[in-house]
Amino acid sequence: MILFLDFDGTLHPLSREFGALSQLPQFEKVMRDFPDVQIVISSAWRTDYTLPAIRSFFSDAIGRRIIDVTPCLDSVLTEDGNFHLRQVEIERWLAANGREKETWVALDDTSILFPDGSRNLVWVDGDRGFNESTEIELRRRLNEKETQKCQTAFNIYHLSASKFFHFIGLFRTIFAVLKSVRIVPGFHSYTFEMEVLPQAESLAVALARHFESLHDHRKSSTHPAEHWHIETRPTQGVPIQVLADVLHAWVFEMEYSPKLGDDRAWVGKNITENLARKLVAQFDGEVTVHEVLSSPTMWYEAHWRDFAISSGGRNFLLHLGVTD
Repeated sequence: MILFLDFDGTLHPLSREFGALSQLPQFEKVMRDFPDVQIVISSAWRTDYTLPAIRSFFSDAIGRRIIDVTPCLDSVLTEDGNFHLRQVEIERWLAANGREKETWVALDDTSILFPDGSRNLVWVDGDRGFNESTEIELRRRLNEKETQKCQTAFNIYHLSASKFFHFIGLFRTIFAVLKSVRIVPGFHSYTFEMEVLPQAESLAVALARHFESLHDHRKSSTHPAEHWHIETRPTQGVPIQVLADVLHAWVFEMEYSPKLGDDRAWVGKNITENLARKLVAQFDGEVTVHEVLSSPTMWYEAHWRDFAISSGGRNFLLHLGVTD
């Protein structure tokens, strides 16, 4: 994920009442909680300072994550007559670096430089700069974008088994990451979901926080972690193959799954292997997979399997379930 960063009106109020970059510590505090976010400078300061000089304004840890500056364009007038210079500069940078599909946000006080209602812009009140409300919104948007990185390539479908079969041929081309597919044949609902686990000092703590946040839909209440009896077990084998086997079992081997027949069994294996490969490719660094075992004292699903996927200091939960 990339954050395009402005300075004036963002890292200090436009008045510079407390000096230049006076709110940089608050910004860096947020960045330390999102270690995978890279920073590209979009501020006009990039025309007056070299990239090494800009990095020197930041702490060493954050400065190392500043990878570039956006190109400087004189003017841009869109077809609808609007002036969205900074948006276009960002798009040019993304295209030049082959990262057009990358999730990104822009932290900026000048909304006119972006299209109306831009979902990528985190607007800052230039008279106040980076304050508490900005921090809350930035954290929300970074969490949202990070979730999209691992979840949004999958649309949600409510399909009968026969309609689901119609979409099988599309899996390899349009589904980059497994997000949430619900197959609803009769009264059975099959659920495939992937979520970012809360940040924590260990996988065990992250799982405890996740399960504690789940609502018992029959009683509209949550339950402490000890009621879930959570255990983890390392999986054996290469992560891609582990996930491919799990996905194949749940997509093609359940009672109400589409039936491919022996002569087309290879189609299902190719689909799930490609899904697993694309899923693993979304992560930075080594990927490990643990099966998450639980025996809750309250209703969860009729049958389920959970897997924790860890990479780059972050943890994710792949949930597969069936409910009558």
